[in-house]
Amino acid sequence: MSVAMYPHVAKEFLKFKEQYGPVDKLETRHFLVGPEMGEEFEVTIEKGKTLTIKTLTPGIEVTEDGMREVNFELNGQKRTVMIKDEAAATSTTRRMKAVSGQDDHIGAPMKGDVVVVKVVPGDTVEAGQVVAVISAMKMEMAVQSNVSGVVRATHVAVGDKIDSQDLLVEIETE
Repeated sequence: MSVAMYPHVAKEFLKFKEQYGPVDKLETRHFLVGPEMGEEFEVTIEKGKTLTIKTLTPGIEVTEDGMREVNFELNGQKRTVMIKDEAAATSTTRRMKAVSGQDDHIGAPMKGDVVVVKVVPGDTVEAGQVVAVISAMKMEMAVQSNVSGVVRATHVAVGDKIDSQDLLVEIETE
């Protein structure tokens, strides 16, 4: 009946079930939201077979491809799996790094979010002029140009997440 009434939804569900196996064993909250840290719950996979699962801690580090280590106990034994962290994967971007000692490269002094980009390619800048503003831990830092010249390229936009020493702006010195 589901296929006849809701063909698209039914096909998606069957594809999901084929990929991940039986999903009817988990409670709805655990399936949709996930358990709380430190929560212990049971999953009956068939008559007489019950798994006890206790969530421990997610890993802090996220790999370059968006994978995060998750720790849990399965029937009292510690286990670790790598899962795709969709939120981290969408916000992680590899950026060029500013070359140390190269004055025409302006790098990020710290990890944070880009709040303002004050220059565009072709703008003339003076040494000490603010070219971007970064926000981290509720503080804002103005990033200044080390040299005078013309902006060759900007490598960030407002809202971008950046790491320390990511290349923000390139300046062509006169």
